[in-house]
Amino acid sequence: ELGKNIIFINHGEDLKTTAAKDLYEKACKKAEETRGADCAREETTEEDRERVERFEELLTRIGNADITYIDLAHSAARKKEQLDAIKSEDILRHGNIFGHDVAITGVKYLGVKSVKIPEKMTIDGEEYNVREIGSCAFANCRILERVDFPETLWGVHEHAFFGCESLTKVHLGENVQLVAENAFEKCEQLEEVTVAGDNKHIIVKDRVCYSHQFYGDGYDIFFVPRDLEGSLTLLDGLKTIKRKAFSFLRGITFVTIPNSVTSIERAAFRHCDSLKSVAIGNSVTSIGSSAFSRCTSLTSVAIPDSVTSIGGGAFSSCTSLTSVTIGDGVTSIREDAFWGCTSLTSVTIGNSVTSIGNYAFRGCNSLTSVTIPDSVTSIGGSVFAHCTSLTSVTIGDSVTSIGENAFCFCRSLRHVTYSGTVKQWKKLTAECQGWAGYCPCEVVKCKDGEAPVTAEDRGE
Repeated sequence: ELGKNIIFINHGEDLKTTAAKDLYEKACKKAEETRGADCAREETTEEDRERVERFEELLTRIGNADITYIDLAHSAARKKEQLDAIKSEDILRHGNIFGHDVAITGVKYLGVKSVKIPEKMTIDGEEYNVREIGSCAFANCRILERVDFPETLWGVHEHAFFGCESLTKVHLGENVQLVAENAFEKCEQLEEVTVAGDNKHIIVKDRVCYSHQFYGDGYDIFFVPRDLEGSLTLLDGLKTIKRKAFSFLRGITFVTIPNSVTSIERAAFRHCDSLKSVAIGNSVTSIGSSAFSRCTSLTSVAIPDSVTSIGGGAFSSCTSLTSVTIGDGVTSIREDAFWGCTSLTSVTIGNSVTSIGNYAFRGCNSLTSVTIPDSVTSIGGSVFAHCTSLTSVTIGDSVTSIGENAFCFCRSLRHVTYSGTVKQWKKLTAECQGWAGYCPCEVVKCKDGEAPVTAEDRGE
């Protein structure tokens, strides 16, 4: 971190001898001119021009700094000797002291490969127990492969290891009680998290790891192995399925969501290509945008009455989905919700839905009939466009607006029934351009007669 303590560690790609010496001497001199330097000077060897240039650029940016340079490019014995000489206080930053407890809040060198976090740290002559890993403490340590946690550790905070792309395994001791749901976000190589057998706070179920919420009485998911396969039953007590929690898990086939879950967030199961069936608990109130998008093996879904909103693109491009039942609690179906569900033949829209967003069922070219209940007041633009097998539509008389091209390119649509009067229908469609574009339908059947489909209705 510029302007503070700086540690240069060479892991084997050696600096050019002459250039390294010159640059290092400049660094030491600059530090000595400001605040003084504690330098471990080691002879260096070859290194490419790009690294020298980066080092040179760094020197121009150094403010008041204590600089330590440690060369690990020699033999294994020499490397171990130098690593052993590095104290935890040289690598780790600390803060948030509470009584005799301390939190690790950062690392002085992002290029560290392995860290052993001590049980105790001495600060200003006093000894403190290491109890927590603070927010973003090791964020973007991209070559960090291993972390040894102390038995004293109690909690791991938000984004503590965010972006640690090389981290492969984590073991949590018996005293860890809380791990933030995003503590290991973007740790793409993390294969496994194990928990001490005596730990009664962290729960592992079907290899998915759960922690008590930092603020709340439920559980959060903080780790999902990317090679999960087969059936998955989520923990009863889980409150929210966070965004992208299970996205791109191509091996899971069945998911059971317990009644404790109230929210399925954005892209939670996006691109789960093998997912065939999902049982949604009866406490879920919202299904986020793209939550099940591109689950190409999903065949049917029943949305319980507890759900009030279905997000944009929630089930888009679920190309094997044949039937959908939307519960009576749903009030809005957002844009693109079922866009491109090419195998969808049956959809039941609940009696509380008031709006159907743009493109909600666009391209559902196996859908043959639709009944829009009396509760619906707004039908979005292109909502059923390109539903090429759609032959009949029933529209309730509560509808006050129909978007442009609502049924455009429905080339089989010949029967449209409206539960209101001819006068109501004409008023409804007066400001709607091309709702029936490229449709063979010639009249709309109303309760008091028939309303002809006009050139304006076709967008001509």
